[in-house]
Amino acid sequence: MPFENTRRIDCTPEEYFELPYVSNSDISNFLVHPRLFRDRPEKDSDALRFGSAVDCFLLTPDDFTSRYVVAPDGIAMPTTDMQRLFVQLLMEGVPEDEALYKAGYKKRSVKRDDFSQLLDLKEEAAGRDVILPDDWALIRAIASAVRDHIHAQRIIDTADKQVVFVADHTLTGLTCKCMIDLAWQDMVIDMKTTAKRTSREFLWQVRDFGYARQLAMYSGISGKDVGGWLVLFKAPVEVRLFDGMDHAERAVPDLESALLRLSWHMEHDLWDYRYEYYENEGWESL
Repeated sequence: MPFENTRRIDCTPEEYFELPYVSNSDISNFLVHPRLFRDRPEKDSDALRFGSAVDCFLLTPDDFTSRYVVAPDGIAMPTTDMQRLFVQLLMEGVPEDEALYKAGYKKRSVKRDDFSQLLDLKEEAAGRDVILPDDWALIRAIASAVRDHIHAQRIIDTADKQVVFVADHTLTGLTCKCMIDLAWQDMVIDMKTTAKRTSREFLWQVRDFGYARQLAMYSGISGKDVGGWLVLFKAPVEVRLFDGMDHAERAVPDLESALLRLSWHMEHDLWDYRYEYYENEGWESL
């Protein structure tokens, strides 16, 4: 991969996200629409939060209690977006009636007392994320499955974890960054938590979510070889290792094309349409 001037940076995950360089997530946003790269919307979902908790528990267990608190059994949790917004507004000090209105409720179908235990817990948590009892049980089951997979456990035990590299893309000059979950024996191994049930379904994610492009990018930036994916299946709980070399090699042209087009948009500061629109009088290829 044509990257140069690779350097390793010692930083926390929070500091990594603040580094003003191009990440794989930035490229994913850009490929959906150029404006998403420019605006950099925050991504948040139950799946992302769960995956982050698993990563922390397995890769940086010493940090787990400072970042997470486990809710007791039986605590009432919001189950809809409106309920989550209602609770969030209450946490921000918004009066109950105003929080109901801002959350989209037209009648008093929920009330503060419904989530009093959760609100008390969040206040005690002091900024830590709250993990549901069922999610906590699943995290421990995944950790047990990792221990049973002797090769996966050996990699986690001996790899450098959450290692940050930056490098300059030779063709565009763009400085790119990556945080490698597991740098093991000079190979890049990315850990993925998935709700998919089979390797075939995970392969769909590799294609749809740009996982192969991500491996290619991480390998290029760090100067390390491609290893593959350590995949944590949630249902049924299972741990598997998949070779990513061929997938990453096939993804290199896509990565190069994305960086070249991104560089063009940055140079011209045009974000309302894709590159082809501006270069081909509005015509774009499918």
